[in-house]
Amino acid sequence: MAGHDDDENKQALDGDDESLLEAQSHLWNLTFGFINSMSLKCAIQLGIPDVIHKHGQPITLSQLITSLNLPISKTDWLRRLLRLLVHSGLLAKTIINNNSSNYYLYHLTPASSILVKEKSNNVSPFVLAMLDSALVSPWHVLSDAFKCNGVEPFKAAHATGFWEKSEELNKDFNEAMASDAKFLMDIVVSNWGDDVFGGLKSIVDVGGGSGAAASIIAKRFPQIKCTVLDLPQVVASMSKSEMVEFVQGDMFEFIPPAHAVLLKWILHDWNDEDCVKILKRCREAINPSKEEGGRVIIIDMVVNEEKEDHKHLETQLFFDMLMMVLVEGKERTKQEWQKIFFDAGFSDFKIKPVLGVRSIIENTEDGGHYCTNTIEKELLKVEENDEKPIIPPNTANTHPPDFEAKVAKLTELGFGRDAVIQALQLFNGNEEQAAGYLFGILKHEWSARWQSFVPDLVSAAKTSETICENCMEILKMGLPPPSRHEYEEILRDRVDVIGEKNFEKMVYVQVDGKWIQGNQPSTPMKKARRGSLMLKLSLKRTNNISLNQRSR
Repeated sequence: MAGHDDDENKQALDGDDESLLEAQSHLWNLTFGFINSMSLKCAIQLGIPDVIHKHGQPITLSQLITSLNLPISKTDWLRRLLRLLVHSGLLAKTIINNNSSNYYLYHLTPASSILVKEKSNNVSPFVLAMLDSALVSPWHVLSDAFKCNGVEPFKAAHATGFWEKSEELNKDFNEAMASDAKFLMDIVVSNWGDDVFGGLKSIVDVGGGSGAAASIIAKRFPQIKCTVLDLPQVVASMSKSEMVEFVQGDMFEFIPPAHAVLLKWILHDWNDEDCVKILKRCREAINPSKEEGGRVIIIDMVVNEEKEDHKHLETQLFFDMLMMVLVEGKERTKQEWQKIFFDAGFSDFKIKPVLGVRSIIENTEDGGHYCTNTIEKELLKVEENDEKPIIPPNTANTHPPDFEAKVAKLTELGFGRDAVIQALQLFNGNEEQAAGYLFGILKHEWSARWQSFVPDLVSAAKTSETICENCMEILKMGLPPPSRHEYEEILRDRVDVIGEKNFEKMVYVQVDGKWIQGNQPSTPMKKARRGSLMLKLSLKRTNNISLNQRSR
């Protein structure tokens, strides 16, 4: 029969030929990938997501043609466009079986639902700005830019830098950034607002443009004085706001003093040298607030090439190339973030990968992975000739006959074997006290953001970071340690569990192989090797354990 696919009689291809055809198909997908982008742009410009949303229910092709005010002659064009949009996941369709014929009903997906212009989380301005011809044309001269020193593709294409772009493009760019700020900051404030912004008295949103992000923060936290710092030409176009103060300035020169500085999608625009300059200005801005925990809050990408999430990694790599082509910026790995933080004078930072392809990155001046508690920091100041070593209790390898049984019983609860052994040693084999201490850490109140998706034992491990900074299991999880103030609270809170006497044995450090009691003010610490605290908790990352005492 003409047009019939006779699968059974298909001749098997030679293996090499089949591979060649697959290679060609793969190249075609790469070659024509721009068609997905331009079809997306067309859908937004036609208003397809808006019409489907306004219709209130799945819509037919003929209804869509009418609502879009398109010529009937373009019905087949629209059908083919919709077919591609469905294939790419921007739309979905349902087939309706009619007696005489079948037809499709089209409806929105999560991706197209955030392109509806009347919604507060509409990101269509960002999509349209990124697909503007001015931003697409530099890709045509990318290979030429590779051959020239000091010329980014955008400048090669337009004879001017991205930051000196035309007034019209600047307007579109600001609208794009504002739409992204509204989209993302609503999520940040709703889910991690108390953790990120709670307790702040003032914040400066550097490069905050229209103040979209600052306005969302101010609305949720009216006690925070919110300031937006941006270039004079940007600030001049902004209307006065009761919630946000706009300040003209250059972040490379000066950032107004504040309790915290917000850098949302700023540092990826700049090379490492410029980022270090910006971060140094941030340190100066928060310096008066350091005793109260002055913070630098960054929202940006952290590229992880080892993560098995192909789609997220691909998105990050797309943005990395985009930054290279437009502004000579980059998306950074954890190691690259570490370098610019340290070069700017920060001692440490923490990454919270909680925003899809983006993360919340913060300085941890009060915490960090080294010398995390006040006691240890104070001991670093004493003289070497005051050494008074002592031996912690039960550090020998000999244990009572029932010791292993106690270890087995506690490890069944999900605690790591090393944690159990050292807890039992700390309490002279008293199983009840050891368990009480471990559960006590678990019970310690911690950030609400982890309660929904991190197991209790991980929270315990997180709290224990101050007790053992070499706990690699914790570091691999990427969980930040508590601040020194929280560390002291942990110790105080646990006095009722472990008793005053054992409290005195809590903090030990190792100096040249000798155990030194850390809370003796005369103990020398200048030679202390960072790490090796007494209680090395290596808690297991167990996702299915059920405990009676859960963190609140």
